[in-house]
Amino acid sequence: MMNVYHNDMIKFLSTFCSVNQKKITLMTSLRDDLGVDGEDAEELMLAYSKKFNVDLSNFKFDRYFCSEYPSSILDFFYGLFCKSQLDTVLVKDLIHFAELGYWLEEKNETKGN
Repeated sequence: MMNVYHNDMIKFLSTFCSVNQKKITLMTSLRDDLGVDGEDAEELMLAYSKKFNVDLSNFKFDRYFCSEYPSSILDFFYGLFCKSQLDTVLVKDLIHFAELGYWLEEKNETKGN
């Protein structure tokens, strides 16, 4: 059964990332597959929060995305290291938290605990 948010999420990400909708699945990673990181990730998550009415007060940006960094060789290697330490945000995660209306750092948490 198709989730009520599924089509809207695919359209949202396709538009935001300029990617064909057919290339976006539930297992698509924002960072690894769509190339969303740094300031683009901040913009996407803010737009996601507004469009799908998701409270991101518990969202820990640095857990999923690297911050923008200057263009030097040391910063390049920092970026590679940073990305290897991050958790992944998948399309199915965005849909899950849109259903809840708030972001949980652990999917088995419940709000208020």
